[in-house]
Amino acid sequence: AGAHRAAGARRAAAARPNDPRGGGAAFDFEAAYPDSYELGRVVEGGEHVSREFKSCHFDPPLKIIKEKVNKYINAFSNSAGGEILFGVEDDGRVTGCALDESDVLQCTRLVDGATQRVHPMLDADAVRARYVPVAGSPDRWVVHVRVREGSREPVYYSCADGDEAWIRRAESVHAMSPELKRAREDAAKAEGRPATRTWRHVAQRTLPFLEHARTLRENAAARGHVAPRRWFWRAVLRRVARGVPGNLLVVRGPPGSGKSTLMAALVAPLPTARPGRPGRHNRRVYGGSEGVGVVGAHFCLAHAPETTSEELFVHNLAAACVRSSLISFKRDIAVPGAAELLRVTEQPDKVSALRALLALLSSIDAPSARRLVFAVDGLDEAGAGVTALLAACARDAPDWLCFVATTRGDPPELANAPRAVVDLDGPRGAADVRDYVRVRLDATPRDDEASRVADRVASASRGSFQFARAACELLEDDRLPVPDLWRLLEADAGAAGPPLHGLYAAVFKRQFADEARYAETARPTLEVLLAAPRALEVADVAAARGDADPAAAAAAL
Repeated sequence: AGAHRAAGARRAAAARPNDPRGGGAAFDFEAAYPDSYELGRVVEGGEHVSREFKSCHFDPPLKIIKEKVNKYINAFSNSAGGEILFGVEDDGRVTGCALDESDVLQCTRLVDGATQRVHPMLDADAVRARYVPVAGSPDRWVVHVRVREGSREPVYYSCADGDEAWIRRAESVHAMSPELKRAREDAAKAEGRPATRTWRHVAQRTLPFLEHARTLRENAAARGHVAPRRWFWRAVLRRVARGVPGNLLVVRGPPGSGKSTLMAALVAPLPTARPGRPGRHNRRVYGGSEGVGVVGAHFCLAHAPETTSEELFVHNLAAACVRSSLISFKRDIAVPGAAELLRVTEQPDKVSALRALLALLSSIDAPSARRLVFAVDGLDEAGAGVTALLAACARDAPDWLCFVATTRGDPPELANAPRAVVDLDGPRGAADVRDYVRVRLDATPRDDEASRVADRVASASRGSFQFARAACELLEDDRLPVPDLWRLLEADAGAAGPPLHGLYAAVFKRQFADEARYAETARPTLEVLLAAPRALEVADVAAARGDADPAAAAAAL
């Protein structure tokens, strides 16, 4: 059966040239339907890019059709068209669907409903369903659903209010990526047939940061890297609730001080069980406040260019406002509709675009007497673009909206911008690290030696949780004697600048069994990476190492 299916796919692929829209030539929507199918006979041609088989042998046919037909109609509309045969096994054998007269009527309603849920609306004759009898088996049918290629719009969505769209690739159905949606819309616009633009087109431009924030939180919790930092939450939430200069609050701290983890906690707090009450959860453990809500977030990642783009920053803010349940954006916004909002945010000058968007937000009444936060993490990784955008425009935000942004130092772009600052690099930040180390090393006031070790590690960490965690991992299970730790900490204290030394050198070196190879290859590479303020291309690393043949070194790296 597998060989037959593969041979059918090869024949089908050979018969259809490549098509950028759906991966094959246009589907023959008008081809004649067979008069009947023979039970157990293999359907000629097998599954391919324009044909999908769905078995109804183990579950009720109506259940299978209801679960699958919406996705496949949408996918074939976004591709070159195609057909779904319900009642055919994956290997092409006909088993049929057991349907009585009322089931046939219900099945017709399911197909019609799935067709009507596609948005923008498909042509009236874009989907056809035929019930082809299985010879010799009364009340057993193959439900043959055909879908014409949707050529009027660049992208068809699975419902009017959602941003989910599917596409057929080879023998599978995949969710369309935001990049593919935008590429299709841009291509259609260049051809003079722009998309029907709705609020969904605004909402789909959001960047998927929520999962990133959750991952940060879960990783921090798994490493035992979460400190309560109540002073920080009190400082941030009180300042936001009272209003901050220029609607911009900057959280400043050295590398490893937990800035990204704090922003992740603000955006995606993890539920924590109350002691002694399993199953009950606090509403918000981190960043909770009745007077402050989070409308969205933007995490700037040097290795992901789309997160450092000024254009996508503006689009992400607009999308967050449209998707948020905290403001009635679509109802109250002072523009005729989504098309006008998109025109505003797509201005070439992104400062003008962001100011225009914030002016539109100012036309909305304050949401439920709350102040809302839009979190921006990593201005130092974003470069001058996003930072300068915030510096120029944050003051134009409505009073109920505040930007909370993190950075390592003082970006020059913020020099003249009105703002409030919360510093993690200070006595309270150092106290957080000390508390973390004491808990990690199980140091108690009665254990003088453990307390002395914990205090010295915390002091050497200089507010960096990453440094403290590395030291604790080396000490745990007696992997590093305390005298060796003192020697490494003294090396760190006496060093200036980014070269690899002391504790970090010990941490990295322990990952390599071959010390000679580590000294020759790994250490020079790590020193280049530590000295770089931004992500580097492999070729740049090879050049910075001073390799005689950078191309060969890049390949080796």
